[in-house]
Amino acid sequence: MKIKVIAFDQGGIYIGVDYDATIKAFEKLGATNAGALYTQANQSDVIDQFERGKVAPALFCEYLRETLKNLRADVSDQQLYDVWNAMLTGVIPGVLEYIKELRGQGYITVVVSNADIIHHRGVEQQLDEAGARQLFDMESFDARYISYQIGHNKPYAGIFREVTKQLQQQFPQKNIQPENILFIDDSEKHLSGRKGREDEGAAIVGWQTMHVSSNLPADQFKKKLMERLKILGEQKE
Repeated sequence: MKIKVIAFDQGGIYIGVDYDATIKAFEKLGATNAGALYTQANQSDVIDQFERGKVAPALFCEYLRETLKNLRADVSDQQLYDVWNAMLTGVIPGVLEYIKELRGQGYITVVVSNADIIHHRGVEQQLDEAGARQLFDMESFDARYISYQIGHNKPYAGIFREVTKQLQQQFPQKNIQPENILFIDDSEKHLSGRKGREDEGAAIVGWQTMHVSSNLPADQFKKKLMERLKILGEQKE
């Protein structure tokens, strides 16, 4: 099997994530049910639409104010943005450099990420703070598919079909088929879908997949990916 494209999630792969940090930050603003927010987010049409760029940031803030019990009345939209981004803990050292190496070996390297506009701006700020903007923009990736920009989000199969189509259009000479794409994510549901759901996960559209723990150090991430590529018949070091 020939892997031509390696697709990377963003949060937990080269940007560190700590969901508890956002929960604690909401609690500092008075919220007493912040711990339930992510469970609700999985079911909330507002957050789902926000990730797909269909809901404006102001409406998202309104949703947070309605959902978070006992949130202080004087909390501004900017404070909510900052708290929402508290889960982003910065660039994980060495991972983007390794992705650059893979690109140099001939793989097409892309980002496939669920990110709303607030998180996207937060990631860009952290790339700037780490001095990694050129590495990210020019050296590590051939393309970036961000949910709020392309109108699809994980785990729904639509995002994987859309990315496949765009890759085929952008790289027609490569004859990319779904089985030529390896997708790396720290969420199992993005890889294989949720139990009982028939149209979710990268695997359902034919992509190869690889699960990793969140925030792996670069050396462990590299070792795990090399092992996966060898299993798939790739011999590049």
